[in-house]
Amino acid sequence: MKVVRNIKENSAGNLKCESLIDGQWLVLTMPPNSEYEIHESSDWPDIKPCPQSEKDAHALSEAIAQANSQVQAMLDTEAQQRGYDDINSIGKYVGYPNDNQVECEALGAWAAACWTKCKALKAGGVMPSDLLAEMPKLEE
Repeated sequence: MKVVRNIKENSAGNLKCESLIDGQWLVLTMPPNSEYEIHESSDWPDIKPCPQSEKDAHALSEAIAQANSQVQAMLDTEAQQRGYDDINSIGKYVGYPNDNQVECEALGAWAAACWTKCKALKAGGVMPSDLLAEMPKLEE
């Protein structure tokens, strides 16, 4: 039986929680039929609650990781809709004359502008709730 806290169910039905392992609270995912016992940190006198600054830093880190995934998926989807494997595959069509050069250079410039905008938002320390709406539009 695992000692856990902060239990949340994800879309797959698994439980995401913090579990007490070797005296530290670590994040883990468990199947929904797992046996567990809920405890709060106050039940463990030698374990101190995580300071709010660390929680904020962790939340920001998760928001940034999610933002990176959202932007990458947006870029890959656009490239795939145009017949490329992903946004990275356009690189083989730029820099020399070919039928795809203009389109791939536009996709590359757009991807660079999106990552520049994303980096600026990250530097501000707050990710917007609708990140993709903040991204530059593809100019063709």
